[in-house]
Amino acid sequence: MNSGQLFVISSNNSSKNVGDFQFLALQLDLNEADEMELTLLPRIGEVLAKRIVDYRNENGDFDSVDDLLNVKGVGPKTLARLRPFCRTSHIEEQPSEASSGRF
Repeated sequence: MNSGQLFVISSNNSSKNVGDFQFLALQLDLNEADEMELTLLPRIGEVLAKRIVDYRNENGDFDSVDDLLNVKGVGPKTLARLRPFCRTSHIEEQPSEASSGRF
């Protein structure tokens, strides 16, 4: 994965319920993650992962994790669950010498 890593370690309980798993994570970059990577996040299925990628493609990079609220299907509760596992990153362009007044 290029945009982060998500590790899932099962608990001693053999139940398949997601609530019975512990998630250890490096945060996933919302601006680089593909649909498959997004489905690794808690409560994100294929449909919502596609909406997130489609939103990013139509509107540009996410400025903050809070921008997920603009994606249909993500409300305050879902955002709260996702926040620990997500981040956004932007590479700020350095001003060119001409625009900074230096030659």
